[in-house]
Amino acid sequence: MLRLVNRPLLLLLSAIAATLALAVQRSNSFPQQVEYLVEQNVTCALVPRVIPLAAIQATVAEQRFRALVGVDVRVHTGRRDDHHFGLVASDANLEIAKKGLDQSRQLLSAEVERLAMGEIKANREHIATLEREVATQIKRRQQKGERAEKDQGFQSLSKKESERVFLLRREVKQLESFLGGGTPAGWIYASLDRSALERQQRRVADAESILAELKQTWTPHSREAKAQNEVVVREKAELLAIERHLAEALLDSHRAELAALDAKSMSLIAQGAALSTTSPSEAEPKEANKTGATDWMKAKTKDLDAQAKRIKQDAAVVPLGSLEIEQQEPLGYWLTTLFWSLSLAFLIGGLSLPERLPPATPALRNRSTRGVREPEKPKSPPPQATSVPEQDDLFAGLCQKIEHELGRPLQRLIVLGRSGGQDRSSVTLRLAKSYSNANFKVRLIDFDLRGGELSRRIGDASTPGVGDLLAEGGPVDEFFASIAGTKIQFAPAGRTPTLGDGVCTKTLEELLAVRDGTLLIVDAGFSSPLHLVVGRMDAVLCLTQPRQNWSQTEQQVLLALRDSKLPLWGVSQGTQSVFPLL
Repeated sequence: MLRLVNRPLLLLLSAIAATLALAVQRSNSFPQQVEYLVEQNVTCALVPRVIPLAAIQATVAEQRFRALVGVDVRVHTGRRDDHHFGLVASDANLEIAKKGLDQSRQLLSAEVERLAMGEIKANREHIATLEREVATQIKRRQQKGERAEKDQGFQSLSKKESERVFLLRREVKQLESFLGGGTPAGWIYASLDRSALERQQRRVADAESILAELKQTWTPHSREAKAQNEVVVREKAELLAIERHLAEALLDSHRAELAALDAKSMSLIAQGAALSTTSPSEAEPKEANKTGATDWMKAKTKDLDAQAKRIKQDAAVVPLGSLEIEQQEPLGYWLTTLFWSLSLAFLIGGLSLPERLPPATPALRNRSTRGVREPEKPKSPPPQATSVPEQDDLFAGLCQKIEHELGRPLQRLIVLGRSGGQDRSSVTLRLAKSYSNANFKVRLIDFDLRGGELSRRIGDASTPGVGDLLAEGGPVDEFFASIAGTKIQFAPAGRTPTLGDGVCTKTLEELLAVRDGTLLIVDAGFSSPLHLVVGRMDAVLCLTQPRQNWSQTEQQVLLALRDSKLPLWGVSQGTQSVFPLL
């Protein structure tokens, strides 16, 4: 092995480490000093309804913007279907980072106003051009003394279209008032998509009905009632979000129709202003039509002024909540130090070695091994066929008794215990590893949706899991992940602590399905929804201690398990014993 480490190899490794150190030192992805990340959620009424969030992100990424604020700023998306997004400023000085964040909000407010005012500015310039053309044509025709043989002047919209414009403007104002938090007019709910609203209203009514039943069965401040109350609040918030989404869609439709009518009226005026004055038949328009065109342009100018006023009010980027400050460690500094240290160590090692190692001596190379008796290798005992793993004596006898009571191999088992400690998860992992070492395939499920102690212990507490699968559905096998070095597949608890009544039976059956040679272990607490899985289990292993004092809720759960005719065994990890519990 020593002969493989020579001077050229060590010098090459030294050069590679030095190159990595320089790359890290010059990279912006690895900070060389302590940085402060200052984050704040903000809102703007025009984003993303008028100005897309991509435009905000592009503005922040410009070098000019960073030069003005003096710090690095980035934008992250907020929640869906609202106007929230986040700003993050980073700098080595905390006060400079805070000041840069405030300047970023002010500059973004000005940029949003500038982008939103672009179309209004173009419309104003177009109307001003039309006014000049109309005035020029009228003056030219008056000087020539022309009279119209037929009306080819400044045409206006029809009476029906004018009434439609008046109605659209009134409804647009009412919709904007509703979206701004005002009282909705009666026609708004009648114009929205009734199917989506009624479906969500039924969900709200069902959730409130379940909450009323829980308050009658339990106390209003019980854990079950509080969890259901959260469900009711969430469903009502979803109903409000659907109403706002449908109202915004209706508002966009009204604005598009109003813009089309305005464009038509503007086109008619432009056609009238462009009439040639060389022919007597193309004469001066009637006074009524001229007055109608002028009134339209005045109304359009007034409408643009109102829109500009609303844009100035809504363009402000307003902060939400307090600042969140995070200190980022100088990872680049430590990586640079590590690579330079390795480069120096390889360099010293390479220079200290001779260019060539001396060859091995013949005495060492030709040393005889005759007369030396090699020790005999111990013979391993032949494997014994058994249906119970022998690696853990605590569970061997218990599993034999359960299989004898069932009259078939054990396939599904619940490990039950109190939440909040590590004793239950220790027993669960011990049992799973015991069967895995005996060449059994083990499917391990964390069914403690609120506690999730087993998921945290394995290091899989933040990913979607069993609660999300049962609440939202999906492919069952994608929620299982193999534990390295074992035959254990693990499904974490997930991020949904409470399940409603809409659990899919097919998904639950696929989750609890097992094949020959596979053991399903369900780690559960007394607060877990055991009614979903009890009818599909073979036995229950309950973690207990000598002179255990059970609460009233725990006693009710144990009695319910006994009434379900499941074998119920107790295990004491302290005394290393198992026994029938009830």
